[in-house]
Amino acid sequence: MHTISYPNWAQERLSLSRGFTSIEPRRTALIAVDLQNGFLEPDSPFGIAGATAIVPGVNALAGRLRAAGGTIVFLRHTVSDDPRFALPDWLELHRPKLASSKHVFRKGSATHELHPAVDAREGDLIVDKHRYSAMPTTSSDLHEMLQSRGIDTLVVTGVATHACCESTARDAAMLNYKVIFTSDGTATYNDELQSWSLINLGMLFADISTMAEVEQRIG
Repeated sequence: MHTISYPNWAQERLSLSRGFTSIEPRRTALIAVDLQNGFLEPDSPFGIAGATAIVPGVNALAGRLRAAGGTIVFLRHTVSDDPRFALPDWLELHRPKLASSKHVFRKGSATHELHPAVDAREGDLIVDKHRYSAMPTTSSDLHEMLQSRGIDTLVVTGVATHACCESTARDAAMLNYKVIFTSDGTATYNDELQSWSLINLGMLFADISTMAEVEQRIG
């Protein structure tokens, strides 16, 4: 999907970030962020060109972790008028594109649904989130759901890398989760955004790995 480029100064730091050499499946959740029609269909105003290319790999990784006893979570970006989840007026004012997303990501719209190529199974969690990050209580109950299952490790996939994926990963790290962020299981609008996001995360917040490397670590 992306051609990733790291400057020389970042390469050594990123190699040091890869500390999670094994995965305990029953304490691990794969987080598939916003694999919805509104992001994966190219004719959507928020469509990410070519993003469907990551879906087969995400499906395969989910299948591997699911079979080993892990938890699979599919997040859906959602707009709501519920006072708990509604965006504040000032945020809509300063981020006009958020306001324009209201009709795209409302429950019941075709663009809100998971893309048909996504292999969600019975027993997987489908969680609606109402902010870029899924972790705050203003966004969803994901943190509580993961804690009730004894989850301490998250594998992040999905879209968009620099926004919902990165913000979810950062907040998860601050809540003491071990975060593995997949470099080829995430996608965004261009190679530069992908590379910068991976650098930001790898410096402080996450282990940056390919999906194949994650599969190898699943015991």
